[in-house]
Parts: sequence; C-alpha cells; structure tokens
Amino acid sequence: MSQALDLINLTLDDITPKVVDTILTSNVALQALQNRVVRITGKNKQYPVKYKKQGTGKSFDGFDLLNTNYVDTTAKLSFVPKNVDQPVVFADTDIASAQGEEAIIELVAYKVEESTQELADQLGDMIYSDGTGNSGKDLDGFQSAIKTSGTYGGLDYSTYTTLQATVD
Repeated sequence: MSQALDLINLTLDDITPKVVDTILTSNVALQALQNRVVRITGKNKQYPVKYKKQGTGKSFDGFDLLNTNYVDTTAKLSFVPKNVDQPVVFADTDIASAQGEEAIIELVAYKVEESTQELADQLGDMIYSDGTGNSGKDLDGFQSAIKTSGTYGGLDYSTYTTLQATVD
C-alpha cells in the first residue's frame, strides 16, 4: 500500500503540475481580465459609453453668454449575465486508491485545482469567441465586440458608429 501512496504523491507533486502547466497557460486575455471581475446584481449589467462629444464648450471673454444646453453624450451597453461551470469529478477508483486522510485531501486539492484550471481555459477560449457557442449561452467574447455591423450590448453599430471596430 505504501507504493501506491508514493505513486499518488509523486504524480500529484511532481508530474501533474508540469503537465497541466504546459496545457492550460495559453489564455493571455483571461489572465489580463481576471483582476477586473465585476459583480453583477440585478437582471442586466449596464455600462455607460460616451459615443459623441458634447460640443458646447467655447472660449469666452467677460460677460459673453455661455451655453448651458444639455447634450446627451452617453448610451448604455447592456449585458445579460451568463454562467459557466466546470464540475469537480472523482472516479471511484481514484477514491478507492487514496488510502488515508492525507491522500484523500491531496486528491481533492488536485481535482479542485484541475477543475479551476479547466474552467480558466474554457473562459479564455470564450473571451476570444463571438458568444454564439453552446446555442448562444457562451460569454460574449472579443469577436462579438470587434465588428462593424450588427449590435453589441443592445446598441446598434449603425447608430453608435464610434463603437464600430476598425477591422483590417
């Protein structure tokens, strides 16, 4: 039984981290965005976007009449929250071969870390996509934002032309 535990420990401590690191470290966008997580409360998350200049400011002298007209310069991008999951799954054989409390804790820690990395990889893939995967349930990625026609966040590119991407 000691050899089986030694094999589990060797796999978890020395082999697996190297294998996982070479497979799941390619999503640069996710790494850049993960510190900018926004908690969504309510049905939609709205982001105000400035789409035109106010254009009412000017130079003046003395008692010149100043413009106090209001110009609406913002619109709101609106996004419906979407969900992503990655289960933590254990095979009966893994549980049966993990003898002792420490081995079970190591197995659970490994499986949770494995699922966390798989989820990060899945999110990273979605960030580069157009959001139409899985019948439109995938997150809206860069491809859904970087275009010149259609809508994004409920705003039409033909109306809010400053949202249009320059695609070469």
